[in-house]
Amino acid sequence: MECRNFTGQPIYAQITKYLSKGEILGQSRSVGGERYVKKFDGFQHLLVLLFAVFKNY
Repeated sequence: MECRNFTGQPIYAQITKYLSKGEILGQSRSVGGERYVKKFDGFQHLLVLLFAVFKNY
């Protein structure tokens, strides 16, 4: 059965579409936020925080 209330992309996808990874990482590097990063950079951290906000964690 198809859901009739859902049209288009989820709100999370709509918001993250407008985020520029290069710009966010540049800002993070300018304040020293990427100094000890191995895999979990500032952009991924932002995405996780936004997801938590939308899921009400």
